[in-house]
Amino acid sequence: MDESNAWQTSRNERWKSAGGLAALALLALLITRRLPAGASFAGKVVVITGGSRGLGLALARRLVQEKARVAILARDQEELEKARRDLLAYGPPVTTWQIDVKDDQAVSSTIEKIATALGGIDALINYTGEIVVGPLEAMSRDNFDRASTLHFWAPPNWETKIVDLTQLRGVDLFINYWGSEWMAHPVVSFQFGDNDHVAFSIELRSQIGQKPSTLAGLYKTYGLIYLVGDERDLVRVRTNYRGEDIYLYRTVVKPARARAIFLDYLRRVNALHEHPEFYNALTSNCTTNVRVHTAATAVDKPAPWDWRILINGYADQMLYERGDLVGHVTFADLKKQALINEKAKAANRDPRFSEHIRAGVIGFQPEIQ
Repeated sequence: MDESNAWQTSRNERWKSAGGLAALALLALLITRRLPAGASFAGKVVVITGGSRGLGLALARRLVQEKARVAILARDQEELEKARRDLLAYGPPVTTWQIDVKDDQAVSSTIEKIATALGGIDALINYTGEIVVGPLEAMSRDNFDRASTLHFWAPPNWETKIVDLTQLRGVDLFINYWGSEWMAHPVVSFQFGDNDHVAFSIELRSQIGQKPSTLAGLYKTYGLIYLVGDERDLVRVRTNYRGEDIYLYRTVVKPARARAIFLDYLRRVNALHEHPEFYNALTSNCTTNVRVHTAATAVDKPAPWDWRILINGYADQMLYERGDLVGHVTFADLKKQALINEKAKAANRDPRFSEHIRAGVIGFQPEIQ
């Protein structure tokens, strides 16, 4: 990997992409609520692409029988209407959405609309496909191009991004609460230039059928994964779709050290690609690994261990006491103004999302006009 003034990487999970089915799968994943293993689909929102006929329709029938709230997607409005009438005989009414999944902008818009209309998405089934039948001499190049675009080029899900390390200006910290005030999840974000950000979320990676569990996390049960993404993905999914609280702080990290930390993150990402590791709820989790990177790049001795690294709902207070956060006010006042949920909901899909959520927050620029 070239560690000069530019970084180039491929993003493959929870990072916005342009690409038909891939974009649909990614956006639905971001909005998805996790279902416990063996859970019933009754009352759950299930999106099915290619749901107007064939196996997609058969799956829709089964899910409607289980009283799921089904949304079916297809290109042909007449086929969708026929499927809607067919499914009335099996259970609750379904919603239909006309869309060509090769159109990434339409995909983004449709997924947003479904999530808003139905209150989120619990499961996604991709069954869109294209079969062209006929003698070879009757086929055109266009027939093959359409099929290959849908079946081959849609599934890959990555975006190449280049950032200039000389433009790395600082490090911001998001603290995410989903339940108890004792436990939280940190997301570390690096600012490039005026308003470009690359965020890292360190998480456990469960397999199909595995239910996330703190107890299971003490053993070699889950993989360790670094999600590298846009803040509209990693932050907005928590504020706008999961309804979780997020607090934003500006750290005092200077550009030179920010570059060192950023490169240390990248080295770990590449190392995990070559040599996967297990997540451990005590020794290798979302917060202890942040400390690994900050300790590895410390100019002097690393900061001492603190119980709030494990009971990380109070990690922001720990950093405040150490002087690591920008703000010459009491911690209570700093935290009160750091809550960004309403700003995130107002900004939503705005390309200036990162700028909007920072408006008026201590340590950032003045309110946006």
